[in-house]
Amino acid sequence: MKADAKSDKPDKPDPKATGKYVEVAKLAPEKVEGVVAISPDGEQVARKLGKPLASEYGVVEVGTGKVVQKWKEEGGTTAAAWSADGKTFAMYVMGGIGKDAKPSRVVVRDAATWEEKAAFDLTGFHSSLAVSADGSRVACASGAEVGKGVAQVFDVGTKNEVFSKPTVGVYEGVFLSADGKTVGVTGSGAKGEFALFDVATGKEKASCPCKGKSVMSADGGVVAEYVYNQKDGMILNVWEGKAKAPKAIKVKLYQAAAAVFLDDGKHIAVAGHSFIKPEGDVVKVFNVNTMTESDSFLVGKETALGSSFYLHATPDSTRLLTCGIDKSLRVWSTPFGDKKDDKTPPKP
Repeated sequence: MKADAKSDKPDKPDPKATGKYVEVAKLAPEKVEGVVAISPDGEQVARKLGKPLASEYGVVEVGTGKVVQKWKEEGGTTAAAWSADGKTFAMYVMGGIGKDAKPSRVVVRDAATWEEKAAFDLTGFHSSLAVSADGSRVACASGAEVGKGVAQVFDVGTKNEVFSKPTVGVYEGVFLSADGKTVGVTGSGAKGEFALFDVATGKEKASCPCKGKSVMSADGGVVAEYVYNQKDGMILNVWEGKAKAPKAIKVKLYQAAAAVFLDDGKHIAVAGHSFIKPEGDVVKVFNVNTMTESDSFLVGKETALGSSFYLHATPDSTRLLTCGIDKSLRVWSTPFGDKKDDKTPPKP
């Protein structure tokens, strides 16, 4: 697969930008509904290319908008992720419907050559995907119907399933710790709650009573749930360690769509729709220790339209990738992590 010199038409790319949630780059809007993911160094974005029914995917440089890699993958996708070391890339590919249709599958590629190195067939359809830091394990959740699914972990080297657990929740979310030893699954506990399991033994390590949209920190030490009702707006519940009761914050007139932990689990970014000024796609960042809002910024122009939202972070939390109602891919700087573009000379 050869690199393509075609440009993805970035708007005002400024990859050297620093500061609190400064827009580093804006790439051309998504022409088709498809999954996006940001590379661990924050310099590339994987996305779907071409026409709506096309099965072409590519890797785009954040700074230039150039498509540097392309490949074909039959079927739509709903999730993708790089391993933290940048050597492995995984995608969830949707299967078809019918007796002779291909099943859904997780496809794992070498991120240097972009050749396929493993693929795992699945039952049903997907809602979540995770990759260990070294790319040796991938986790996914699939469901043939709402409230009846399965979470699985696969070993990429041996191409074997190493963990499986049924799920009963509405949201079949799955999360894998950086070391690949702990898997967190929504709807897998004894009462349908979020639970953490030891991958090797399959034994439950901890659980918390959240059944809605959830997210887990890279070390498995913090779990958050974000739910919405008209009275309270967004309710963000955060469990640390084996705490039985969560820390909580309510944000009125705000509905969350996606979340990701930052700063080694010390902060959480939540993306969603604000019903007050600035109205539209807004990312809010909360301090997990104090459960207070530390930052908030608008993604794109103000709009009364609600949005599905992509939100991804690099492993060191230096960059955030967003995609909101205007479908433009935006990369933002954060105040966390080691800044590769910091010109301050190192201390002797």
